[in-house]
Amino acid sequence: MQSRNLLANLWRVAEATQGRLPAILPALPHDQAIGAPEELLITNGAYIHALAEHVRRHRTPHQFLYEHLNGVRLCADALILLRAERPSLLEQYLNATLENTAADSDAAMGNTASTTSSLRYEVLNFAVPGYNTVMQAATLRSLASRFDPDAILIGFNTNDLILPHFVHRRPSLWTLHRSYLWDWLRGRKLNGIAGRIFASHLDVNGGRVQTEFDPDPASVEPEFRRFVGFANYERALAVFAQWRRHHCRPVIHLAFREFPFETVPWHEPDMPRKENDRLRRAQDAARQKGLAIVDSRDEQIGFLGRHPGVSNRCFWTGVTDTHPSRLGHIMLFKAVYRDLVENRRLPDADTRARRLKDDLRQWDAMADAILLKNSGKPAP
Repeated sequence: MQSRNLLANLWRVAEATQGRLPAILPALPHDQAIGAPEELLITNGAYIHALAEHVRRHRTPHQFLYEHLNGVRLCADALILLRAERPSLLEQYLNATLENTAADSDAAMGNTASTTSSLRYEVLNFAVPGYNTVMQAATLRSLASRFDPDAILIGFNTNDLILPHFVHRRPSLWTLHRSYLWDWLRGRKLNGIAGRIFASHLDVNGGRVQTEFDPDPASVEPEFRRFVGFANYERALAVFAQWRRHHCRPVIHLAFREFPFETVPWHEPDMPRKENDRLRRAQDAARQKGLAIVDSRDEQIGFLGRHPGVSNRCFWTGVTDTHPSRLGHIMLFKAVYRDLVENRRLPDADTRARRLKDDLRQWDAMADAILLKNSGKPAP
């Protein structure tokens, strides 16, 4: 199942069937062979798990993951719709497998409900890589609200005021901004000055890179303007605020701190300060709408304080890729869990509060284990 060729065939079938993988694969990916609802829980899950296992075991280029992005999204969307349309089918499947997976899930996710509370929580993930806040609000209205959630967690990044990378801008025949020669050259992984020029001047869709935090909506095509800019971000926050007031349930605005310290060395010396100023502005707007504000800064600083000499880059995916690494995600999870318990946002928060220190130590142990695996040195 971990063959790269077979995985490639699966994502092609996923695209051809709109994420409804059949139990028996067709001879050709585009042959009509749509999976029955009863099959999706196994087939879609098998594809996603096999892809994750392949990535875990092998060094895979970014292009490999990009190829599978649409297939994974379609399969996940199909499962979400199945959950909405056939909840009894999903419940039967979960009941049949829950006993075998509960112990592993508790250990991996820090869920101590089995020892501290009789309540268990179902987490529904509607995230799509690249979605900005306006798209998240649309997802709440069109899909997530159907499930009557007890709380909503929205992720925020300072690039959430621009168009996501997968929105293709229309090429113009009368502009020099689009050049297939530039596209080809940038695909050759150019280094040095030339590579920086191409990377900074043109984006992957052939349009100008939007580098401003609050871009002018008029800079994009009319059909995309409602997704861009700070004013539209605030309108999206109003959608979440309205849901919070109507349901009297929390909405948490979560952000990963790429630069918990503004003195982190960077090729643009003022970038850490700019990023944090942008984040504070976005958080202030969310706070004014009544959203709860959570970010990973305190957890990151606490971790670095326990591990002198460890660089802030341990929270990043790469040396210059500031997306959160596994360790960065642990900081996010820990910050969310602490907020949910300390601010009594969970029905069983009082029970969990009595075990909070022990639970947080479990998160610390997971983070220390990741650091040890990455560095090969024992934690101090």
